[in-house]
Amino acid sequence: MNTIHAKIRGKQGNLMTIEIPTDDEIRKIAERMHHDRSNCSENILGWKATYRQSRIFAPAPISAAPLPFTNDTAETSKANLRRIPSVFIIGCGAPWKITLTWQDGDERPPTWSRDEASLICKEPQGTPHQPTADEQRGGS
Repeated sequence: MNTIHAKIRGKQGNLMTIEIPTDDEIRKIAERMHHDRSNCSENILGWKATYRQSRIFAPAPISAAPLPFTNDTAETSKANLRRIPSVFIIGCGAPWKITLTWQDGDERPPTWSRDEASLICKEPQGTPHQPTADEQRGGS
């Protein structure tokens, strides 16, 4: 799996290097889960990734009983149905998170949203990670 390295500040204030999948890897994981069309959760490089398929729901009616002089029925018209889009999230509960949402329908490309505010520095996408001397010796 292709990854990039980023730095975050730990609980004691020290800098820690973390490894996260590249955008291309995230796209591949999201597409695989989206293709399967079933709700699931996986651990990817130690990060929680979840997928929730789209669903249709009918909003609850405002009143519990129809007025006696109307023709309202318990059936919900198709015009009142709402769609919740499919969503893929990686980095749930982490200092970074990327969300892909199929807002325009399951057959259209997803929109990306990222929360990387806690990352102090990150390798540019497409730049292969160059191990430090410490990493080459087997340290972290």
